[in-house]
Amino acid sequence: MGKLVFIGLGLFTGDLPYRAVEVIRRADAVFIELYTTVLPQDYIEYLIKITGRSDFKILTRSDLEDRGGEDVLEVAAKGLAVLLVGGDPFVATTHMALRVEAERRGIETEVIHSSSIISAIAGATGLHVYKFGRCVTLVYPQPEVGYIPYSTYEVILENIERGLHTLVLLDYRHEEGRAMTIPEAVSILLWLEERLGVEKSIRDRVAVGAARVGWSTEFVRADTLANLREVDFGAPPHVLVITGDLHPTEVEALEVLCHLPRELAIKLLRRR
Repeated sequence: MGKLVFIGLGLFTGDLPYRAVEVIRRADAVFIELYTTVLPQDYIEYLIKITGRSDFKILTRSDLEDRGGEDVLEVAAKGLAVLLVGGDPFVATTHMALRVEAERRGIETEVIHSSSIISAIAGATGLHVYKFGRCVTLVYPQPEVGYIPYSTYEVILENIERGLHTLVLLDYRHEEGRAMTIPEAVSILLWLEERLGVEKSIRDRVAVGAARVGWSTEFVRADTLANLREVDFGAPPHVLVITGDLHPTEVEALEVLCHLPRELAIKLLRRR
């Protein structure tokens, strides 16, 4: 049997692990999915330049989720197949189904890890990584078909009750050319709050908006959740963090690294 190697592309151009380049060069086929995260526009050109090959096969969500990645498995059954994924391969949990199926068919699998927003967000914000609770994804509501993401808001509340921060990943629809922005996310969360009729609003809670983390144009701002709706974060990818209880060193980092307004920082420190 052959082999299937999952390779993380990291967060920005140049993050591709060095040992992955040789694997890509000798693979029988290299597949890349572009629907789980926003990558720089020149990423394919970068891959062509450093690997010397230009026959990358772009996969859609349907190829992997509806068709089970059969095109990938067909190559991997006889030779060496590579699947390139933005960030770290299995932060997008949908890819684990493909790995499990490959192993069931007797295909050897390997993972070459890379940087991910899950770990990078702590460095970008100064928040303590061990104080993050459950991570959630906020998707666009579709009330016309009865889908409203109440569970995302409910997880945020659960984390707050436990004093934990929440990393909110934002919806990305590659096929539609649509990526949720931080101002959109804030509006959706406050809309969900109104529909749920919660007693205590999160609109004045300190939150952090982070755009293009790991890119040369990284932009991070901390303020009340409602105020972040007025900030221009530029192009996606965007993520949002709703804070739980803040340690003084976290408050200091938010003020210095994320430009948390001084009056908010003082207010937070006085609560302790």
